[in-house]
Parts: sequence; C-alpha cells; structure tokens
Amino acid sequence: MSIVKESFKIIKKRNKLYYFILIMVFLILFIQSFFAGQYLYKIDKNTAEGLIKKIADTKKTRFIIDAFAQKNYFVAGVGIFINNFLINTITMYLGIILIAPVFVFIANAVGIGLVFGIDSMYSHITVPHFLLILVVGLLEISCLILITYEGLRIGMSWISPSKSNNIKKSIKEASKILVLIAIILIIAAIIETIGIAIFSSRLMGS
Repeated sequence: MSIVKESFKIIKKRNKLYYFILIMVFLILFIQSFFAGQYLYKIDKNTAEGLIKKIADTKKTRFIIDAFAQKNYFVAGVGIFINNFLINTITMYLGIILIAPVFVFIANAVGIGLVFGIDSMYSHITVPHFLLILVVGLLEISCLILITYEGLRIGMSWISPSKSNNIKKSIKEASKILVLIAIILIIAAIIETIGIAIFSSRLMGS
C-alpha cells in the first residue's frame, strides 16, 4: 500500500489547474457529443443504431457481452478490467508520442457522449441504473484524467526535459500512479459487473 500512498503524494503535487482544464474539456466534448448523438438519432435513426451496434460488435466488447450472457460474471468482470487497464496503460506510456494521450482522451469523451446521447433516445433508465452508470463513469473518467495528465507529462519531459521533469522521473512517477489506477479500475469493474448481473437478472425475470 506504500505505492498507493506515494501515488496520492505525487498527484497532490501536480498542477491542479491542468486537472481542471482536462475535466472541463472532457465535459464540453461529452455534452456536445451527447446532444449530437440525440440529433443524429432524430434525423437518421438507422445510422445512429448502426453506430451503437458497431461499438458493441468489437471483439473485446463481444467477449464481455457473451460472458454476461453465459452468466460467467467473473470472466466478464476480468474482461472489463483488462480492457480498461490496457487502454490506460497504453495511453500513459504512449505519452512519449505527445498526440497519443490527447487522441485517446478526445476519442473517449466524444465516443461516450455519442453513445449516451443515442441511448437516451430509446432506453428508459431507472434511478438505480443511473446511479450505477454515474459511479462507474466517475471512477473510469477519473482514471482517464489522471492517465492523460501523466501521458502528456511524459511527452513534455521527452521533448523539453528539465531538472524537475525528466523522462526517467516522469515514467517512474507515472508507473506508481498506474498502480492506483489499477485498483480504481478493479473497483469499477466489480461494481459494473455486479450491477449488470443484477439488472440483467431482473430483466430476465420480468
């Protein structure tokens, strides 16, 4: 747990303004994409539904969906965690290519916004379901913010190294934060798996 404590210490030292900027950019992109998704559904329902199907038909998504369908919740949960953790890890270490964290960050904000926007047009979300999405979303988005910051920091330390921010130090600190992110993503995967298992069983029973 000492690494987790070190992670929090490192995060506390980071420039809070940059965190704030990342959060605001994410919210702006998400909100714009959310309404864009709703607009797309209104003018072209087939295209909107086709977009959702394409996202659900990727190999990794299909694997998780099939695991839930077979009620193999452990495999589904592990699949969710591995998928999210790999994305976070790759995004962080590809920070050496400065554009990579920015691309993943924007793609996630826009993609999540579009999916929720389209889904909101035909899905009836209950309060418990909304709370589940909110909690899991906050955990996963928090990881995305942290990862993007660290990835950009690695990139900047590579392009313009300084005594306080050289490439070795940046990667070392980012790796410690990655441990904290892994714990957060495990918690998110457990909550998401339990939530989906409960809601799917209720739907099957109704």
